[in-house]
Amino acid sequence: MQLILFDYPDHTEAFLPFTFTRPVSAIRVGTLTLAEKWSHYTESSPMLLAQGHMRKYLSPVQMQLENMLICSALLPDAELWKEISALDNNQALLDATGRVLALRANAAESARFMDSLRWGGAAKVSQASP
Repeated sequence: MQLILFDYPDHTEAFLPFTFTRPVSAIRVGTLTLAEKWSHYTESSPMLLAQGHMRKYLSPVQMQLENMLICSALLPDAELWKEISALDNNQALLDATGRVLALRANAAESARFMDSLRWGGAAKVSQASP
């Protein structure tokens, strides 16, 4: 499974001036960056998906058949990782407004989600009607 840390446009703006030169996940919180903290919990090296001008400075995201996308502004802890790692395929962890905080998805759904971020989409999961 590929771990992908993504930035929302409003998080990029909220963390200015730091995000002029790096994605949110590369900001240090204590001695480690947010990406390094996620790496500790997931035991894998994350790919970084940033907004706007930062994309050209990062390696292209290499998706796998199964991907775990996590909002890079989240500060990881054991309880949060337990909840995220328990997600089933094509299932998301949402905030109170319905915005995606974490998404476990196949390659097609991951690409659709990342495309919504690229164009400044709200990146919300629509609920199926009964």
